[in-house]
Amino acid sequence: MNALLRIEHLEPWPDVTTEDEAAFTHYARELTVGYAVRATLVLAACVLLWWPVDLLVAPDPRYGQVFSGLRTGFFAIQAWAFVAFSASAFVRTHALVAEVFTYALTMGFLGYALGHLGGPELPWFADTFVGLLPIALIPLSLRARIVALVVVSASLLLGHFLPFPDHIESAYAGGQTSFVVFTAVVSVVVGELIHRTV
Repeated sequence: MNALLRIEHLEPWPDVTTEDEAAFTHYARELTVGYAVRATLVLAACVLLWWPVDLLVAPDPRYGQVFSGLRTGFFAIQAWAFVAFSASAFVRTHALVAEVFTYALTMGFLGYALGHLGGPELPWFADTFVGLLPIALIPLSLRARIVALVVVSASLLLGHFLPFPDHIESAYAGGQTSFVVFTAVVSVVVGELIHRTV
């Protein structure tokens, strides 16, 4: 019990200075730029590989047009983000905010695109929830992380429900929304643990 009490009050850097904080902020920004450039490249490549995969799985043709629009829009967002993080000094300087903005744009678009397939009673919308978890890797302070998850989660929900008011009437709307909140909380907790460790 005494050992636990001592651990609770343990400060990792009791003599941290303003210069240390500034150095860590710079490190976090550069780390975020690296994450953003690599992630957008990987996601864009995955979208391109998605088309030939259709030849193997033969998806339901009723969903073809929606998925085509989803892929095109998703690829456009990732391509724009890659160029922005690679070439814009302004975006690189404000990488933490730009990353959250890009994330919110991506999740909002996914919610909207999948809303064309149907409401929250279908699996498509629930599949997007996993997209909230990688935010844990962005090096944000606890307060900034909570704000980021609120913004990104709200973007996903608004993208799915706002343009399609009938979806709100679904018996599954409340449950799916609560699971978005649950996933966001998990991402906050895991992200804070990673951030403290780093």
